[in-house]
Amino acid sequence: MPAPPQTLRHLLGAPYRGGGLSFSTCGTSLFVSLGGRVQRLDLTAGRARTLPFEATRDLHTISLSPRGDVLLAVDSLARATLLALPSGRVAARLSLRLPQVTAASVSPCATMVAISGPDAVEVWRVPDSPVPAYAAFDRVARFNRGAAAKGALCWSADSKHVAVGSRDGVATVFTIPDHAAPGVRVRPLVLYGHREAVVFVRFCGKRGLVTMSSDGVLFCWRLRENSASVEEGSHADGQTRVVVPLGAKLMSKHFVRQGGASRAKCAALHQQILTVGMSNGVFALYQLPEEMAGQESEAFDAGLFEIGEMRKRKRAREGMNAADVSKKAGEEDGSEDEEEDDILDETVPRIGFTDLTLLHTLSASGNAITDIEFNPTGEWIALASSQSGQIVIWEWRSETHILKQQSHVLAANAAAFSPDGRAIATGSRDGRVKLWGVATGFCVATFTEHEASVSAVAFAAKDVIVTASLDGTVRAFDIRRYRNFRVMVGPPPRRQFGCVAVDAAGDLIAAGCIDTFEVIVWSLRTGQVLEVLSGHKGPVSGIAFRPRRGTLATSSWDRTVRLWDMYERKGNSETLEHSKEVLAVCFRPDGKEFAACTASGEIVLWDSERGTITGTIDGSRDAASGRLRESRTAAPLRGHFQTLSYSADGRFLLAGASSKHVCMYHVPEGSRPTLVNKVVVTENQAFDGLLDRLNSKNLTISGHAMDTIADDDVEAEDYGEARLAERNSLPGAASELKLRRKKLLKAEVKCVHACPTGRLWSAVTTEGVIVYSDASGNGTDGVNDSLFDPTNLEVDITPEAAEKAARRRDYVAALTIALRLNEKDCLNAVVEKIPAEDINLVVDRVSSVYFSRLILLFAWRLDNTPHLEFNLRWAKRLLMAQGADAHNHVSDPAVVNTALRALQRACAAHSKRIMPLADRNEHMLKYLVTTAKRKKATEVS
Repeated sequence: MPAPPQTLRHLLGAPYRGGGLSFSTCGTSLFVSLGGRVQRLDLTAGRARTLPFEATRDLHTISLSPRGDVLLAVDSLARATLLALPSGRVAARLSLRLPQVTAASVSPCATMVAISGPDAVEVWRVPDSPVPAYAAFDRVARFNRGAAAKGALCWSADSKHVAVGSRDGVATVFTIPDHAAPGVRVRPLVLYGHREAVVFVRFCGKRGLVTMSSDGVLFCWRLRENSASVEEGSHADGQTRVVVPLGAKLMSKHFVRQGGASRAKCAALHQQILTVGMSNGVFALYQLPEEMAGQESEAFDAGLFEIGEMRKRKRAREGMNAADVSKKAGEEDGSEDEEEDDILDETVPRIGFTDLTLLHTLSASGNAITDIEFNPTGEWIALASSQSGQIVIWEWRSETHILKQQSHVLAANAAAFSPDGRAIATGSRDGRVKLWGVATGFCVATFTEHEASVSAVAFAAKDVIVTASLDGTVRAFDIRRYRNFRVMVGPPPRRQFGCVAVDAAGDLIAAGCIDTFEVIVWSLRTGQVLEVLSGHKGPVSGIAFRPRRGTLATSSWDRTVRLWDMYERKGNSETLEHSKEVLAVCFRPDGKEFAACTASGEIVLWDSERGTITGTIDGSRDAASGRLRESRTAAPLRGHFQTLSYSADGRFLLAGASSKHVCMYHVPEGSRPTLVNKVVVTENQAFDGLLDRLNSKNLTISGHAMDTIADDDVEAEDYGEARLAERNSLPGAASELKLRRKKLLKAEVKCVHACPTGRLWSAVTTEGVIVYSDASGNGTDGVNDSLFDPTNLEVDITPEAAEKAARRRDYVAALTIALRLNEKDCLNAVVEKIPAEDINLVVDRVSSVYFSRLILLFAWRLDNTPHLEFNLRWAKRLLMAQGADAHNHVSDPAVVNTALRALQRACAAHSKRIMPLADRNEHMLKYLVTTAKRKKATEVS
């Protein structure tokens, strides 16, 4: 029986590793690179979507086109991919001849991309449309220059110039050859002055340029176009001129480090507002000097550049030869020269400068902020830390969080769906338990009570999570009140728990030990130990309760599965022998059958009543992994499964291997099991165990893989400090240089779990927790993502019908028709026609199913229409009439929460604008009333 194709729904718990951020053109969505994948965060709808694209290596940078229709993603092997949006499909690919890529950016005209490497900058022309095409990129130019710093690249507003910051403290402005005259060779403009690596460079206005180095020094430059050219030589085809199209003058110098930070890591600029991310997790907000605001002044430029010209003429008169003058024509020294009064006269315009203004500082993370970005409107700031995996979106005007998400710091170990399929809980090696919304893909709660790795997760009821940990505790969490209400431990000595299970009634909790080989059973209501089951002679690897019965199945490395009758409480068990170590066990939802997988790659199907084998699956070849990097032989031909889970209807069995595969077997009752699908969870070769063949060109003479040799990155920004710390470290102690080296993790599936509703299933991998759904199924879990719901359409459900109903004053029918169509223009037109005195009547009669949609509508109207009181009366009546039971009429409560948050933000913005005005008016009215009273009292007296 063929299984429906599986599509990726969400990637949960994947840490942010520094691949870059990019806001959409509308400013309401954020694109984030997570390893080799790209995730889109919809901030208004409160949802996350993982694009179907996956790179074969970790992404180093992403850049969104100004048109918003394509996204450029470049991986660590300098392979660029152009993705068509919103589908996320690959439109074009390009392999660059660069050792690695440090930055990439799409031009404002959306026709070119600039990509910088360690020793060069390449400009390519991109295709006009996102339709897939072969050889779609066309190289425009290649500029050879010093090592470019990470992220220090930008385009000018007219797409004629590219500015790049280098690690040697130099900023270079290149001119695109398309804009140069024939027979002219263009020399780039080189700006000196920084003592550290230039980590940020950005054009400001038409003539401004801002550069910042890692030591927190900010330079503000003024640019102008040069008309002079310098002859350098002649060729066979005629005279060739070398020109410097741009000249520059250092206008001001500032220091931007805050909070004792040792380094400025990144920065972003929107109009005149500059934000800087520090190495200590603090970010600062500055206002640039007024001269950099884009207000072009000919008198200011004349005064600024005339001083430099006078100095050049004076040096020439003092004996500087013409060759030295031409050599420095394109190199403007950024150092502060002493003012010389003798070169100034009354004809030079006098100019004044303003200073950099600090607006706001905030500690956003405990680790360094590695990426920072403004949205197009400048209201939100996206902050990311690759060390902690945290992403924060901050609204700096109101000083509120729009989004704050932090993934698991270490790899996840287990995951489980809630009984209603709306939430999924994950446990990680960092000791944290996180709760995620299945419909939104966002983390809604984090529990940090465990002191060691969380090894297993299970749901005891709709709102109770039970977790087992290596710290010797089993904890129960209430996800409604977000608290740990029960801590269960076994009798002395303290044990390490590797698996946990909950019975069908949700009262019995059983956990298996990996050190004492016991199984401990508790009562969830009292937290007391009910029984300690002994009998296994090896670590307990799996545990499961039989549905609708009190039978407990435990698997162990002693090659047995034991069945315990929990109702008899006699401590007796039935032992089922296997040929190899048993790694996992699970029951079919009807309880008539259970499956156990062994270290030999075999899956054995057992009859729960009679204890006999009903079938076997030889999955050793299906579970085979790829070759490890340190292995000198080809990939193994056999493997084994380490986790099992039945689908909700019991027809399919999911098996997760110690490789990149999840196998789906069709296991009908009374028939032979067959493999129907083999899902590859990752193609990212940054993980080990993915390659199937041995490639000798990647091996050294001794037979070791080149990428497994720990080589120091001499181009790294902190290389000098790490080497100094290594020399000063004590003998036998690990230095900072050694501690920053990362171990190559193997790609494997640690846990699979099928959703009880039957529409989704999850796989806990080295990359993160991946949620899959059937491509042919609904896949939305009751959440409507389309523009309209076709099931609600009738013959008379049209915009014309809504307008006719409004004209005959049948406002309830008109609003219902508009809500079924779900068109914003039609909804606005109907709402505008409803009188204010009829609001209460209309709200009371309209269906509460449309509560979220109406709240979102009026949240939008509060920001985009001038009818403040009218919109607030609608919102107030909706909250009073339907707000109490709004969550009961939707399948996903997160939809209601998102709508309420949008309304709260809109009201808070109006409150912040109106309250100061109201206070001033109140004081003025009090003054006028008091003055009138005194005047009247004076007249009476």
